[in-house]
Amino acid sequence: MTAAVAAEPLPITPPEPLSAVYDAVVFSSNDWASASDFAWIYGIVIGWDRAGLLEVAGRYGWSAEKIIRLRQLHRAYRKLQTAEAKLSGKQGTHG
Repeated sequence: MTAAVAAEPLPITPPEPLSAVYDAVVFSSNDWASASDFAWIYGIVIGWDRAGLLEVAGRYGWSAEKIIRLRQLHRAYRKLQTAEAKLSGKQGTHG
């Protein structure tokens, strides 16, 4: 038995995958400091404040180079998210 799948209408505005990831992290009940990979994702998408970054870096043994890399990735994510917002006509929607 198969069901017909209706064609998905084209969106009026472009999709915003980076903002969707941001929202998923921000509105999640996860403890983003509970595991190294969670903390890394949070650091890229949301960004840790100085105290939080020092805490998770110490907890998971992140080197100075890894911390620098995380900050670079966060800045790159924010730049891409800003560009995404401009394409969709939304300015300054996050952080």
